[in-house]
Amino acid sequence: EDLDPAWTSALRDDGTKRILVTLQPPEKIYDDGRLIPEFVLEAMARSDKSWVWWVRLHPAMKQDFREVQRLLKERSIPADVVAANEIPLFLLLRRADVHITHSSSVVVDAAMLGVGSVVWSTLGSGFFVSAIREGTCVEALTAEDLQAAMGKRAGRGRFAPKAGTSSAAAVLEALLEGRRPGG
Repeated sequence: EDLDPAWTSALRDDGTKRILVTLQPPEKIYDDGRLIPEFVLEAMARSDKSWVWWVRLHPAMKQDFREVQRLLKERSIPADVVAANEIPLFLLLRRADVHITHSSSVVVDAAMLGVGSVVWSTLGSGFFVSAIREGTCVEALTAEDLQAAMGKRAGRGRFAPKAGTSSAAAVLEALLEGRRPGG
């Protein structure tokens, strides 16, 4: 079955740098209930204008969809919130150049597919100590550090998937390309 035309357009391999942002429910992590921290919005707004931002809301945040879109538009951040929330996560990760988050377990999925992550919280870096030690994830707690870490990750490209995950990545790749795994 063919992909939805909007998905095909969003996933086109045209050399555009794509940054996947995975959000967590704000009431669980921020005392003031903010959707995206100001320093993260600042880093996004100051980053390379050719980058495309995929902002994926946690499933418990669907009611915040329009407010997230408004926050990004207010700052002229070229974000595709619709595609990021309709396209399956593994398809997004196949095309993402960098993944950033407060503390999403997508850090683990990204590493399996060779995508580096940046966490913007000490909670997140505490969850992903081994990923940080392995170099598949870094911590950035200020707008400047986040902007620098994203730029560095985007410039590096993908890395070889973590040891022990290559067969899973190969199976996923075959399925996404419409081939039988091992065939």
